[in-house]
Amino acid sequence: MVARAQAVLPAENIVEAYAVNRPFCGDVEGRRKERPVPAPPPPAAVRRSFFRRLVGGLLRWRAELLAVWRSLASARRAALRIMQEHRPVALLVACDRVFGPELPLIKAAGEIGCMTLVVPFAISPKAANALRARRPLHQAEAAPQRTLKRWIRRRHPSQVIDSPQGAVLRYTPVQTLVLSLMRMLPPNPWCMGGGHSDFVAVSGPADRDTRIRDGVPAEKIVVTGETSFDFLFEAAQGKEALIAGIQQAYGLDVGKKRLLCCPPPLLEHHLTGAAEHWEHMHSLAGVLAETGANVLMALHPRCDPADYRWMEDSANVRILEESLRDSLPAADIYVASAESSTVRWAVLLGIPVVCLDFYSPFPHRLYDGFEGIVWVRDRAELPAVLRRLLEDAAHYEAVRRAQLATARRIAVFDGQARRRLIGVIEAHTGPARAARRREETACESC
Repeated sequence: MVARAQAVLPAENIVEAYAVNRPFCGDVEGRRKERPVPAPPPPAAVRRSFFRRLVGGLLRWRAELLAVWRSLASARRAALRIMQEHRPVALLVACDRVFGPELPLIKAAGEIGCMTLVVPFAISPKAANALRARRPLHQAEAAPQRTLKRWIRRRHPSQVIDSPQGAVLRYTPVQTLVLSLMRMLPPNPWCMGGGHSDFVAVSGPADRDTRIRDGVPAEKIVVTGETSFDFLFEAAQGKEALIAGIQQAYGLDVGKKRLLCCPPPLLEHHLTGAAEHWEHMHSLAGVLAETGANVLMALHPRCDPADYRWMEDSANVRILEESLRDSLPAADIYVASAESSTVRWAVLLGIPVVCLDFYSPFPHRLYDGFEGIVWVRDRAELPAVLRRLLEDAAHYEAVRRAQLATARRIAVFDGQARRRLIGVIEAHTGPARAARRREETACESC
């Protein structure tokens, strides 16, 4: 009726027309004001609704749930059988947070009173784990399994951390649920030593400080050095013979420096897609070949050498067949990804190391504060960085001296890490452990 009035009446009479026709239009505004606002559902109803969705989701995911449960239960039975049969005094593991056989073994060791020690193996700070955000199952605020993820955030908030890509889960939602039900869920899964182990051995002061910042109790940490450093120390004692052997085996030019590179395994670690990975690899291999130095490519153990043979199309590039640990002392320059634990090897040996940090969505901070490490965060800068190290002797020596000063923070580098690890075991097992318990009991009674 109002629209009809607008068509036949001048503008100043529209209000009057609306008033005349109001009985026919009805009091729309009045009805809106009088409409009651629905009360929020009571908390109990919200919880019931949430758990109905959760149970419905579990029914949809039952195939995955049963598979994970059966796998973990089988591993737990096997671990307990091994522990009960052999009755070890100590269990040494490389990690206490990876979803695999370690968690059932640690659980079984605790049930029979066996000490668990995490030995130094690799560095994996909290920030590096944020790369899991690329996987939808690990994105805490996104589908799939969003309801189960919400339950995990409420019940186990330590399983979620913030990252540049958003909140991230350490395990898949179903894995987290099963680990929780079986009482194997690590309380702090984002760093080594954050699980249910008794002690975690670290390489040196810098590693100890990192563990404490990541939430590992200081009393759980022991500084021992790293067993791989012992082998590195032994290999360095025969450096001249090692250089001669490598030069002969790979036909290297004895008048040129040896540049050893460990290409970042982006594809093998599911950090990038295939196209991006191979684009990085071709660019890196081309830059290294253009230096004119003797280039040796030390592939990560997960890399298939057959996929990288094309690198040897350049006359001065060869793929290293021997282990990196046994060959690194022969290098003049080492190039590696910025999160690689092998960077520490080069620093301990006083070999100038170039850290590649241009392929990640956020910068790595693992070696921040370590003097002497040469950072490359822009791929275009790499040729100039390598050229200066190869041609400027004064710069090369300055970098080498700075790294040797940093080495004291990284580890005790004397070839005795294995002896110190044995000492930790002896101090917390057998007669020494029994004596310490008697002293603690006596103190408590006082």
